[in-house]
Amino acid sequence: MNFIQGAFRNGKPLFSRVRRAAEAGLRDALDFAFPRSCLLCGNGFDEGRWLCPVCGRRVRESAAAALHSDPEDFPYLAGERHFDGLAACWEFNPDLEQCVHRIKYSGMERLGRHLGVLAGEILREKQILGTRPDAVVPVPLHPVRRRERGYNQSERIAAGFAGVFGFSVRTDLLARQRATRTQTDLTGEERQKNVSGAFRVLRPDSVRGLTLLIVDDVVTTGATLNACARALKDAGASSVFGFALARPVLRTGAGTD
Repeated sequence: MNFIQGAFRNGKPLFSRVRRAAEAGLRDALDFAFPRSCLLCGNGFDEGRWLCPVCGRRVRESAAAALHSDPEDFPYLAGERHFDGLAACWEFNPDLEQCVHRIKYSGMERLGRHLGVLAGEILREKQILGTRPDAVVPVPLHPVRRRERGYNQSERIAAGFAGVFGFSVRTDLLARQRATRTQTDLTGEERQKNVSGAFRVLRPDSVRGLTLLIVDDVVTTGATLNACARALKDAGASSVFGFALARPVLRTGAGTD
């Protein structure tokens, strides 16, 4: 009965979701092999991956790679912070917003890997990380959300990023045990409540004493990253850092999104 209810959630049969995911994946593959137009400016071009040379150069040059580790870098994260720092490649801007939206909602999973590679190259060039993790851990999706989307965008980003440094990617260490609301429209306090206790470590023996790097697409308040880091440290991880393609500039008094 639960499967049937899930299959017809919101009146939409499961097969239609699968079909849309397959169609999005096909479009993604075709755009990767035969790019037709730039996803940012819409102009046609003959080479590249989704971004024309002009937009690709603008995205690269707009990078503001930095390691965020001071308490004031996370003004809306209440209580104890469990992660040791966050490396982000870009400040969240309209170009990155468009790219991330396409990765998450338009089936462009290969674009996630592409941006992961680009971010890794930029962070390596600027020597931002400062530590070599024992493993890279993508933020897990709940199984229902993963089935709907067809893939986990954080895994694609992690694969590209880790490949630049030769890090190993581990998807067997952390799981999202509770479905959560999207964080987009929640305040900082609501975000923390939303993800509190949402993650569990699958193999505690495998994380003890390790330095781990959690990968997400965008980190805003740090609530999701903090919940992941807490689960891993409670299981014995010695250090947990984060990496995100982008994070917005947060200023106290400027809102709590």
